[in-house]
Amino acid sequence: MPTHQFDLTCFGAAHVDLIAKARETLVPFSSTPGRITRAVGGVASNVARQLIRQDVSVAMVSQVGQDVDGDYVCQRLAQAGVNTDQIMRTESEATGCYLAIEDSAGDLAMAVSDTHALLSMKPGELFEAALRNVSARYWLLDANLTPDMIDGLTAIENHPPIAIDAVSVSKATRLRSKLRDYCLIFCNLDEAEALLDQKFNSSREAGKAMAAQTVQNSIITNGPHPLSVQTGTVVDLIEVPAVEVSSVTGAGDALIAGTLAGLVAGQSLMQAATQGISAAADQLRGQTS
Repeated sequence: MPTHQFDLTCFGAAHVDLIAKARETLVPFSSTPGRITRAVGGVASNVARQLIRQDVSVAMVSQVGQDVDGDYVCQRLAQAGVNTDQIMRTESEATGCYLAIEDSAGDLAMAVSDTHALLSMKPGELFEAALRNVSARYWLLDANLTPDMIDGLTAIENHPPIAIDAVSVSKATRLRSKLRDYCLIFCNLDEAEALLDQKFNSSREAGKAMAAQTVQNSIITNGPHPLSVQTGTVVDLIEVPAVEVSSVTGAGDALIAGTLAGLVAGQSLMQAATQGISAAADQLRGQTS
């Protein structure tokens, strides 16, 4: 089986984003004026495109439908420079979609994620794709993958260091069975609480709890408050700069990409996380696409 050499391989969601941004205060059970935009999305997909902008070579492993939206996702990723040879196509499910509603300040009010195309990926095809990528320097997994998919990937012998993103509160628990197997866990404070089944007052507290669970490394965000960088038993904080928010969508993915790009370049985790914060700030300002 031929292998591929990339700096990083991203496993997870690649779908269409529909982002509705209100121009006025959102009113429940009523219509609000605003603008709806369409773009390629999905955590792994977003991270992959952000990494390309930072001169990191990337392959994408995912599954989309055999439909117009699937064509759109694959074409846009390929145009960005992401290797799409291992994005599988299925006729049984439509390409996934993330539907988000943002308030007039750009903060997320509500979202629904349809990842059925990804979830219908055949285990054997995912395993074969992973074996083609064991020469990558890092793997990035997102928790849109099922627990069985995640466990299967982490069980592959001689796999590269695996970073993983918790994605959401409801999906964070999918990481529990392999907490110590990841080289780096990305999550926000709410996701950390769901993952560890504890309540925290700060990212520092959450980082200390990760250390107590012998997690290798973690980065835990808390909105505009300092994020924690946990390395073994050491927990440090990094201040988050104040920015004028255009949209929160994709900011967490930009943080992940900036951090991973720093690690690929040989930076320490603290240095890489600082680079990730800068990338996230640009995304919040609407300075990337």
